[in-house]
Amino acid sequence: MKHSFKHIPKKAGVYQCYTPSGAYYIGRAVDMRARISSHMSYMKQGKHDNIRMQRSYEKYGNKLKWSVLFIADTVQTAIEWEMRYIQMFWGDDKLMNMREGDAFTIEENERNKRVPVYAMNKITGGYIKLSHKGEYGKMFARSRWSRIPNAIYGRTLNECRDKRVEFIKAEIKTMYNNLMQAAITQELERRKAAKRMMRYGFICRNNNTGEHRFVKQSNKPNCSANLNGWQKRRVHEEWPLTTHPKAVFGYHPVKGKMIWNSMSACARSLNCSSTSVYKTINKRRRRCAGWTLTPYPL
Repeated sequence: MKHSFKHIPKKAGVYQCYTPSGAYYIGRAVDMRARISSHMSYMKQGKHDNIRMQRSYEKYGNKLKWSVLFIADTVQTAIEWEMRYIQMFWGDDKLMNMREGDAFTIEENERNKRVPVYAMNKITGGYIKLSHKGEYGKMFARSRWSRIPNAIYGRTLNECRDKRVEFIKAEIKTMYNNLMQAAITQELERRKAAKRMMRYGFICRNNNTGEHRFVKQSNKPNCSANLNGWQKRRVHEEWPLTTHPKAVFGYHPVKGKMIWNSMSACARSLNCSSTSVYKTINKRRRRCAGWTLTPYPL
């Protein structure tokens, strides 16, 4: 035989549960049928918070009976009549209620069953007081425990303010790190751009005529070692070794100045090897047969 409480209306009011031994429990609800169904579900699972009702169910099972004591038009009226019924029978040993009603007033019910919380906007600092954290979800017909956007919760306003201060400190630190990273990136880009625009100084010489020039370019010239008879090198670099100059200028402290058309002609005139002339021209030797040799006019 199943428990039958279909006769209980889905209205607010006060109900009672009684056993074959005469023990009874008085309660109230907004929806009495749903509340009784909740009682039965908890007792079947062995998790009912009222020990006497749980033991009565384990002893009598399907023999528990349910009835309506009073049908109320508002929740406040149901609370008041529950208080009256329980106070009327409070001294009776058969009463299974563990205390004098779940709550006698709405304010006491909110204070005992639902802890009030403050919800503060962590950006603007505005706050509202909620009877419980899930009240916001009920106000907007959303799921229970819905969270207010950008909200921080606390039992007191000071707790909310402390959490907001910590949030602002973290945001400032994050913002500072982002700004520093952006500044570093911008400085690196500026240096890279400045390096690209750096002007290089080059010494150019004409291998045919021996003419020398000093030129400036924004970038290092991308050309062969010998372009139209000209060679280029940086001021602090040596002349390119891939192409040898055709004209060689020499100076002797006794014989004076002299010009040769090529390194081989210079080597034959000085009675030395072309390698010695090449090393002297590239400053790898100080003199060759007493001569100071250079690839540009003295």
